[in-house]
Parts: sequence; structure tokens; C-alpha cells
Amino acid sequence: MTVAVTWLFTLLTLLCWVGVLVVALTDRGKAVIARPGVAVGIAASVTGTATLGSLYLSEVAGYVPCELCWVQRIFMYSLAVITTTAVLRRRDDVFTYAVPLAGLGLLTSIWHVIVQRSPAAGVTCDPNNPCSAIWVERLGFITIPVMAGTAFLVVLVLGVALGGQRRNALGEVSPTTHPREEQIL
Repeated sequence: MTVAVTWLFTLLTLLCWVGVLVVALTDRGKAVIARPGVAVGIAASVTGTATLGSLYLSEVAGYVPCELCWVQRIFMYSLAVITTTAVLRRRDDVFTYAVPLAGLGLLTSIWHVIVQRSPAAGVTCDPNNPCSAIWVERLGFITIPVMAGTAFLVVLVLGVALGGQRRNALGEVSPTTHPREEQIL
């Protein structure tokens, strides 16, 4: 079952890469995520799936997280909580907090990939559970840190693209609440 689950995560990783390219390179992609709730909903789905995936790999599959995996988990779990809360509260301003967390998480993932690919990178960690260990590798390059890094990249691209879409012609930032929430107030 773990093989099937990791292939599912691999396919979701590839799908996220396509989504990142569409949002980053097309006006239509940027227009779609500019709709209230869309970007934060995608971010919550991606970070929630990544969180559940990491819990599956450690609690069900029995993969013991290394020190760098724990750092990535701290960023991912925090992102999952704040983006899900933002969806429930109908707030789009969560990216003010999400972008820095996603950026730091992405940097940690990149470093983890470097450590996996060049174990002599000088990282000192638990010799019983080294950060250079590769538990999952699909398509010759997609490892757990690549999957996590992809989720961080999605949040980062959504936040940056949404920030650019929220500015009007005068350079002012548009409101970050949903129109329905403004009617209630």
C-alpha cells in the first residue's frame, strides 16, 4: 500500500508543478487565483495533503523523520493550520504569514535535497537516522523533501502571484476579505 500512496504523492507533486507554471506564466492562471478564496483554498488543500502525507509516512509506513524532516514538518504543519483557518474565516490575507513560512520551508527542503544527493555536504545529524537517507524516490528524483518543497513552492507562488493581483492601478492594495464578509459587517 505504501508504494501506491507514494506514487499518488508523486503524481500530486507533478500536478502541483503544472499548477505553479500555469499561475506563474499565464494571466489566466493569475486571474483564477485572484478570485476570493481560491488561492487560500488551494494552499490549504496542498498543505493539508502534505501534512496528512507526512503523518502517513511516519505513523503508518514507519518511516522515521530525520532532523531536516522535522524542520520541514514544523513549517508545513503551521501552514496547514493557518491556511485552513483562513479558509474557515474566509480570509485571503493569510499569505502575509504564509509566504515567509513557505520560503523558509522551501529553503529547508532544498538543503535537504542537497544533503541527500551529496551526503558529504558536512551535515551532522543522527547517525541512526541520517538526513541523507532516501526513503522514497520516484521517477529517479522525486523524494520526500522534493514533495515537501513542491508544497512550499505552491504556497509561495500563490502568495506572490496573489499579492501582485491585489494591487490596483494606483498601486493600492485591494481588500483581503470576501465581499460577503464585508456585507455582513
